[in-house]
Amino acid sequence: MPTVLLILFLLAAGPSLALPSAAPEAVHRGNLSLAWDAHDSGLCGEALAYLGEIPAESPLAPRAAWLRAECWYDLGEYSRAAEALVAPEAAGAEGREEFLLDIYWDQVWEATGREAYGEALQVLAEAHRALPGDPDLAVLSAVTRYRQQVAEGLAGEGVAVGAVQFLPRGEQPGEAGWVRAYPWRGEGDWVPQTTVEEWMPSVAARAQSQGRDLWVRLPVQALAEEVAGAAAGAGLALRGEAWGWSVGRAGEWVPLYREEWQFRGAVEGLGARGAARFALRQTAQTLADQVDLVAWLADHRGPLSVSRGPEGLCLRHPESGRGFTLDPQRWAGAFQGDAEGWQTFWRELTTELGRPARPYRCFCGRPVVLREVLMADAGQLLVVGREGDISVVVAALCPEHLRYVDPELALEWGVSPGELADRAGSDARDNPWQLMFGRGEVEGVPYLFLEGEGVSSLARAPELLLGALERADGYGVRGAAVRVFAATGSTLVVARTDAPEGVPRLAAARLLLEQARHGAVAAGTRLEYRATLRLPATPQGTFQLTPVE
Repeated sequence: MPTVLLILFLLAAGPSLALPSAAPEAVHRGNLSLAWDAHDSGLCGEALAYLGEIPAESPLAPRAAWLRAECWYDLGEYSRAAEALVAPEAAGAEGREEFLLDIYWDQVWEATGREAYGEALQVLAEAHRALPGDPDLAVLSAVTRYRQQVAEGLAGEGVAVGAVQFLPRGEQPGEAGWVRAYPWRGEGDWVPQTTVEEWMPSVAARAQSQGRDLWVRLPVQALAEEVAGAAAGAGLALRGEAWGWSVGRAGEWVPLYREEWQFRGAVEGLGARGAARFALRQTAQTLADQVDLVAWLADHRGPLSVSRGPEGLCLRHPESGRGFTLDPQRWAGAFQGDAEGWQTFWRELTTELGRPARPYRCFCGRPVVLREVLMADAGQLLVVGREGDISVVVAALCPEHLRYVDPELALEWGVSPGELADRAGSDARDNPWQLMFGRGEVEGVPYLFLEGEGVSSLARAPELLLGALERADGYGVRGAAVRVFAATGSTLVVARTDAPEGVPRLAAARLLLEQARHGAVAAGTRLEYRATLRLPATPQGTFQLTPVE
């Protein structure tokens, strides 16, 4: 039989047949290629069989070890995946440490979700042997031990953390500083990324069956000490503020809110050390991105002057006199994450700033649509109205960008607050709204939610709200009364008035929890605006609604 046909025959026969030893590495490459094809087709068992034919002494062994770990990981066999990467032949695999950390992290998280703390600590011991000195493992260890202490305290073995208590449903703690960890009902300014139901399910079930709430407190002093230690360890400057800390490097600063991380440390079971480590790791990355952005602007500013202002970097064109305030913290993600998009943005911005001012144009030159937005803290933005202690501001939207109108922009456009409000009102009626919508239930009570920039303003405009509800498959009933709850400027929950008063708020809490997991709830964007509206007989506005998957 010709050599080529023999090789093809043996490859087709699978890993059980060995090829002649005259070209072992060619055989090993063939097995590795077949293993990748099998893995990519979801056939992990077949892939593992091919990988078994590649010996540890082969130069391909590190790549084979990586793929073996990938297969076991995809099969949910975390221990065997870790074994594949700890083996000596995996030492040269690219990205081995990062992958191994991911495996251990998922394995520990899965064990704590079953409240198997002994198993989680055993995995952590193995992880520390494999990755000595890894700072992320230090975070995971602190979180696991804190959760174990909370669980043991609630089991009656002594509350080691000294900050956990069950209270009858509806009863409040007698001291300040406590947060309700279960059930979380959306109170306060912060949103957790995980809940007690997920990391301590038996405790949540017991609280529900007994009609009790779980309250947790994270001492301020403990958190402050851990934040200081984590900042020093990361080589970051720390400056105390009334609301927490500013964390700095190379002249750039990022806020770190004390109440947010007290809340997350308690409700997510992170503890003081875990909360501080997570906060500083997140802050360090944000700072690095900001520093890179500011350095890039210094090198690419062209004719623009750049100065530092209270809201960010003030860019100004010397000929037109027009300016734009660029907040490095807000724009650093776009700068790092989309190089091509950033270049397009910068080119459009600098071109537009060189032109004479054009009212109702975006900083990229495109026409904008104005939307009123409810906001709890308007900061330096131009306020065009109020609803109690809630401010009404104006957002200018083009197909690519969003910008809130401040006094400088209004002056550049030559318009008054009243004119802005009038223009936003006509745009609400005449320019189509692009919104997401969906339905859900809370305790058996149905609700509908709408998401999109400026949707909170529909809580003040019954005619427009009716237009949106009728577009959402006929949910709206002309003349009916509804309860509305705006949880952010871009999130609105609607329920009938025969629903219990707390239903819209509980529904909003669920939505915010999901948004927080995707990083879509920024600090300071929370609000609580509720109203009961009588829907009119005639709807207004044009709505293009996309159902939430």
